Amino acid sequence: MDAAKGATKSVLYEAIATCKSCQGRGTKSGKKRDVCLACKGSGVRSLSVASGFRMQVTCDQCGGKGTRISPENRCPTCGGKGQVKERKVESVDIPAGAEDGMRIRIPKKGDDDSEGLPGDLIVRLRVTPHKTFIRQDSNVFVEAQVPFHTAILGGSVRVPSIDGDVELNVPAGSQPNQQMVMKSRGLRKIGTNYRGDQIVIFKVPLPK
Repeated sequence: MDAAKGATKSVLYEAIATCKSCQGRGTKSGKKRDVCLACKGSGVRSLSVASGFRMQVTCDQCGGKGTRISPENRCPTCGGKGQVKERKVESVDIPAGAEDGMRIRIPKKGDDDSEGLPGDLIVRLRVTPHKTFIRQDSNVFVEAQVPFHTAILGGSVRVPSIDGDVELNVPAGSQPNQQMVMKSRGLRKIGTNYRGDQIVIFKVPLPK
């Protein structure tokens, strides 16, 4: 029903954030990074390959930065990485008509990159089945119990809908598993004013 009518949900997740203790520097207060001895500050190293050729690769000691942080100078909060994992809570607006597997993008609420710029949070929806309604695109199917005499003579029954119970006229001579369409009683199509239909399936108990 949250997917059908729309809702607001809270999402708890972990995201990579810039370390507040060192402001992303990775060093203790007043300390600086040292020049990487492996690449001598260039960020790349030369390797010999077959036939005497040499190629340059990113330095595996400093990750291409050209500098390193000695263990005694590393920020105790992030261990010199400049980033930490934080638990966050974000409110997500679920639009009416949301479908299972739908993705919602929330700008600037994801992981911080190495420059401290935040990415986006992508929320994927899991819509649980309903015990009464069966969804097919924007249409909704529901079974209605119709007494035997009502099916023969005609009358009315109350049937559930996503907006609440409604009265439905049953034509005389209605058959078991006969279907009736209730226009615009289904789910809203996202981004439009269009609503699908509700299809009612008559369940008529036959006398023994």
